Amino acid sequence: MNIFAIGDSHSIFFWNSKIIKEHWVSFAGLPLTWYQLVNRGLDIYNVGTKLGNGHEKYNIKSGDYVLFCYGWNDIQKNIYKYAKNNYKSELERLINKYGEILKNYKNKYNITPIIQNIMPNPLKENRSINGNADVRNMYIKYANQYLSKYCKDNNILFFNVYDLVADENGYLKNIYTKDNIHLDYDNMFLRKTIDIKLINMVNQHI
Repeated sequence: MNIFAIGDSHSIFFWNSKIIKEHWVSFAGLPLTWYQLVNRGLDIYNVGTKLGNGHEKYNIKSGDYVLFCYGWNDIQKNIYKYAKNNYKSELERLINKYGEILKNYKNKYNITPIIQNIMPNPLKENRSINGNADVRNMYIKYANQYLSKYCKDNNILFFNVYDLVADENGYLKNIYTKDNIHLDYDNMFLRKTIDIKLINMVNQHI
């Protein structure tokens, strides 16, 4: 049994973990958002083959635990653009579909899915981000609240490190990032704290 972290660029945090295997699917043009995932899907057993570089060549197998790192791009880039007037219902719709496809993967591939929380607002913004920080922070908090409830109601593991890495204003803490967007994978406190938290969750579930 292995633990994989798969999804958007926030999965990169696990690339140098000695225990958790990381699959940042961008390398193979695979889905990077909730919207893309629920509409295009993933061939879970062959993600490593499609990525095919370094440690990422390892494929997920029956019995593995898979941490899905999705949703950040939807919130930072698309909710304000397409659904700012009905963001709650749109987030709920996307999360419901996200949960359903993960439950399908659980049965089809015999994996145990784990849903990761949406990470805090970045300290660095770019042209692809839509809506101001206060608005996006509102989206993130609602999405995490709904994700937590959905996971509880549907018996899916929810891995939440938001309170660890977010400051009082909903931004990623400066001490935990190098690029002002992602968690610092070389930060030994984060490495130990997050890895152990995830491993303990898996061990308690087995």
